Amino acid sequence: MHYLEQSNSDNRKESNYQIPINWQPWFTKIKLVFAKNRQLVDSLQDVNRELDEKLQLQSEKLTRSYQAKERHLALLNTMLNSVPDFIYFKNIDGSF
Repeated sequence: MHYLEQSNSDNRKESNYQIPINWQPWFTKIKLVFAKNRQLVDSLQDVNRELDEKLQLQSEKLTRSYQAKERHLALLNTMLNSVPDFIYFKNIDGSF
């Protein structure tokens, strides 16, 4: 298993285990599958990291939007409460 899990990079030391000659094609194919799986996992982790960053940005935008709405609502309430005359609202049906 150690042979299958190690990559061909120079920074990992090679094992002293010798694979029997008739097994070498199979071990090579399995090692390629392990390498491909590792690439796919790394790719998924990168995409997941990007999605997390996008989610964080959207969450910050939503928070800023909510805070702006609250400020506008507070300003409107302050204006309505500071007007000395009564203010009436009329709906679509014409009732007050």
